[in-house]
Amino acid sequence: MKKNLSIALFLVFTMFFSLSTNAIAATGDSIIKYYTVNSYYGIGGSLVIPSNVSAANGNVINFQLGLADTVEAGVSFSSAGWKIFINTGYHACKANSNNTEVFCSKYWRSVPLTTQPAAGDVLNLKIVNNGNNTVSYFLNGTSVFNGYDWGNLPVYTSLPATTKVKFMHITSDFNGTTRYNNAEWKDIVLRANASGSVYTNWTSSIPRTSSHTNEGNFTIHSSFNPLKTSFQAH
Repeated sequence: MKKNLSIALFLVFTMFFSLSTNAIAATGDSIIKYYTVNSYYGIGGSLVIPSNVSAANGNVINFQLGLADTVEAGVSFSSAGWKIFINTGYHACKANSNNTEVFCSKYWRSVPLTTQPAAGDVLNLKIVNNGNNTVSYFLNGTSVFNGYDWGNLPVYTSLPATTKVKFMHITSDFNGTTRYNNAEWKDIVLRANASGSVYTNWTSSIPRTSSHTNEGNFTIHSSFNPLKTSFQAH
């Protein structure tokens, strides 16, 4: 009798532990990312701001454009609200122990959006490769944010005049609390010449590759240009 009772208590405890663990399971990084196969002078697109957004306790949601893996820029959401950011080699710079924080800081910019967007708002973003190891970043047609001009920003490593370009949805969740509904990258365009007089719509006929991580954590409403997803941590 005592043996049976012990087994029963063990099973109850095991079930409770399992349910508790699943309830707070961390997802880590979840990424949907597309690259062009060919090289371009930049990339632009329109981001539809999601609804029901939550990211706290160090979690963050990013919607980014990029030049290869050298430059990444976009908007992010965390407990601090919506921010605009660009990374032109900060982490690579910091990886060299001879570089100081002051030196590396010029390769990273992140500031709160002066006007916090609401669900359904559309932000137009664009990264331009200037061809001289600098880039310019534009939001709704301007490169000036909180009084600082994000045009002609230096890149830490050598940046060719043209690169593969990319766009992505990234969610970092480590306690199972992050969520959003209906974030959308749409109208993705590729800068086809140095002057910017020609932009090409990134249609399904243009070769691409993908690099996804934990793709199953997203609900994918539309998989490519537009890329529309929702996320609910499990």
